[in-house]
Amino acid sequence: MSGTYEKTVTGLSYVIAYAVTGDRNHGTVTILHVIHTSRDWQPESWPRQT
Repeated sequence: MSGTYEKTVTGLSYVIAYAVTGDRNHGTVTILHVIHTSRDWQPESWPRQT
């Protein structure tokens, strides 16, 4: 999804999907999903943001 990023959690089996809004000095990080890597998500079927 455009405007979002993914980061693995070191030492754990999770991926965090997040978005960053605002500017470099006053930005906000919004966690969209925390997903266990054992799930086999296809890119087009990732959970929708609610």
